[in-house]
Amino acid sequence: MGGESCPSRSCVSHPDPVGRVLTCVEASVRASANFSPLAVPGLTMARKINQTLAVSACLLLAYSAFPYVAAQAPAPAPAGGCVPLMDLLAISPDFMLITAALKNSSMAAKLAAPSTAPQYTVFAPLDDAVLDHLQARNMTKEQFLAQPSLETLLSYHVLPQPMSSAQFASGLVMPTLLSSSPLTVELNQLGQFSNQTYATVFGFGTSGTLASYDIVTCQAIIHVINVVLLPKSELSFPEILVRSLEDLPFYGVTSVASELGAVMQPGNDTNEVAAVLVGALQAGFQAQVGAVLYQLLQQPNGASYVAQLTVSAIWQGLQAYFAGPLAAAVEAGYEAQVAAVVQQMLTMVDCPKIRSYVYEATYGGNGIATIDSAAAGMLMSAIQGIPTLQACIASA
Repeated sequence: MGGESCPSRSCVSHPDPVGRVLTCVEASVRASANFSPLAVPGLTMARKINQTLAVSACLLLAYSAFPYVAAQAPAPAPAGGCVPLMDLLAISPDFMLITAALKNSSMAAKLAAPSTAPQYTVFAPLDDAVLDHLQARNMTKEQFLAQPSLETLLSYHVLPQPMSSAQFASGLVMPTLLSSSPLTVELNQLGQFSNQTYATVFGFGTSGTLASYDIVTCQAIIHVINVVLLPKSELSFPEILVRSLEDLPFYGVTSVASELGAVMQPGNDTNEVAAVLVGALQAGFQAQVGAVLYQLLQQPNGASYVAQLTVSAIWQGLQAYFAGPLAAAVEAGYEAQVAAVVQQMLTMVDCPKIRSYVYEATYGGNGIATIDSAAAGMLMSAIQGIPTLQACIASA
């Protein structure tokens, strides 16, 4: 895993100007062929990208070495024969959108500051990755470049120190220029009988595979990635909830429940959140959703929050799915809290819907969840102390 932006400096010192360019291109293509970017599924453009960047970098060096052309250049070539990052991206056809984004932010000035050795690491999304991001977010290119959070998004793709692929290790946490928003890298074996690895970079909302590595410029080491990395601030709460449930041990049950409680404020639409939780239950995250709901029940207004979610599910015809976690809560000794949830629901929906829900929770519905007779008895015992609820159940 690795490569160098310009494999041969002989093009700079070649006595003939045309020879400089030809020598450089030949060396670049030969080196990029030897580099052999990994044939990761979905990354068939890796070799092309590496060749393009290698040739671009060396042509820039050759350009700076031309006595006549260099004299017409707006600025002298950097010392040490390195290639400026912004110049390299600007002439590479696969990075037009990320180059435009950088130029539309203060990040361009940071990454163009004079330097003879890399100071940063940049995970550069391909144009195809940016276009996929725009489609997923229903944005135009103009909206993407004008968004107020562009600086935040770009900062999430830059590490404050140079890091080559040789420094990658599975589980490595990499701080970014976006405060308290790190990236994580994992190394995966290319195939069962291969000793080659490829790297996957995990952001909060998205993860992507590196298509090419170690393109060294004056200001940064570039790694090419096939996705736009999304920090937490770029996600809606339902998206954050899905991501948190997928890796609950990492984010913490208490933290996720607190965030969920913060959304459950009067006037907020809870339908989408309820639908996300149902989707998680359907996808096999019963234990994770249950753990979050149990924790939520411990908060001062927890019964009200869970009641809101359950009523949202009822209106969407999805109450049977919520019956499972709350039935499990009864089994775990939380019958009083569950009874309080049902009591809160009485203020939101009519008695027949409450009866239907209690039936689902105590006896199971649609095969979603069942609890034993002892747990059912505990729930019924708890709700006996609530006259209005008792009357509702008795009227069945």
